[in-house]
Amino acid sequence: MRANSILYFSILLIAGNATDIKAQNIDSLAFIEGITILFESAEDRLTTDDEVQIDNLISKHLNTTLYRIEGHTDDVGSIEYNTELAARRANSVNRYLTEIKHIKSANIFTNSYGEMKPAESNLHEESRKYNRRVNLSIYTHKAMRKISGIVKLDSIDTTTIAKILLSGKDFSDSTFTLPNGSWSILAPDSVFVKLDISAPNYFFYSKRIKVTEALDKRQINIELPKLTIGKVYDMPNFYFRGNSPKLLPSSEPTLQLLYGTMASSDICIHIKGHVNYPNAPPVPISHNYYKLSEARAKTVYDYLAKNEIKNQRMKHTGYGNWEMVYPNAKKEATMKKNRRVEIEIVSCLKN
Repeated sequence: MRANSILYFSILLIAGNATDIKAQNIDSLAFIEGITILFESAEDRLTTDDEVQIDNLISKHLNTTLYRIEGHTDDVGSIEYNTELAARRANSVNRYLTEIKHIKSANIFTNSYGEMKPAESNLHEESRKYNRRVNLSIYTHKAMRKISGIVKLDSIDTTTIAKILLSGKDFSDSTFTLPNGSWSILAPDSVFVKLDISAPNYFFYSKRIKVTEALDKRQINIELPKLTIGKVYDMPNFYFRGNSPKLLPSSEPTLQLLYGTMASSDICIHIKGHVNYPNAPPVPISHNYYKLSEARAKTVYDYLAKNEIKNQRMKHTGYGNWEMVYPNAKKEATMKKNRRVEIEIVSCLKN
């Protein structure tokens, strides 16, 4: 049986390619609601269940006039075959909308991307199945701004492409860097979004930003650090509740970024947990705060293990209050940064 269709969020620019847009406020099309239809390998036909999903989506938004269809595949087969298969999948949805639901073709925008925009890793069948898909979405007009930047890789590397993801409360869209590292994407005006940047064999970047007129007049320049044995990397936007190994809800997406880094590489890591216990001597390993630091490291370890990252590639250790970023922290902002986890790249032979 095919997996159930899943909800997703996206954004659409009808006016043209985002890389050609000058800094300005753009009246574009913002996401209302959408579904992702999953296909079996090499399949392009809609099932009855798929048609029901489409019917349910359309019936909730009868006044909608604009639709977007995107066809995708996994990486099994040649690029040429996958490009053609993605187009067939997208056209199956297009025909259903026009021939069965009598939606005007002028109100439908159809694209196919082959294997170029995977939703998940293609390393395992469990995740690969989410790439055999068609995204169907509907939109409303909303003011948008262009966000752009340059991703620099800290090594001599001209082939790696970075993925750019912008996400907010009611918005999510992604793109990839061009060969020169440049990228451009649209986001709703005057909202906070999270910018995530990732690339195979590099540690990810994550930061919360506000979409403003000032932001679309400048580039966001980011250098991604290469995964190197012996280097230690901070987990950005990754915070715990006070005196607890539980993450703040806003930190959970960072775990997904770390999983993506592990899934797209063969690195081994040492997960290091820390606590906030300022203005105090280093705690012994029998202390509750030391045990808390261990539990925080294990939170990360358990998440990766649950998502099928092999135990042999990971180890976790607590460091108590031995290596606080702010040993004399007094404000909540600095104490929060002491409650952290770091990732060290280690040799797989010694792990």
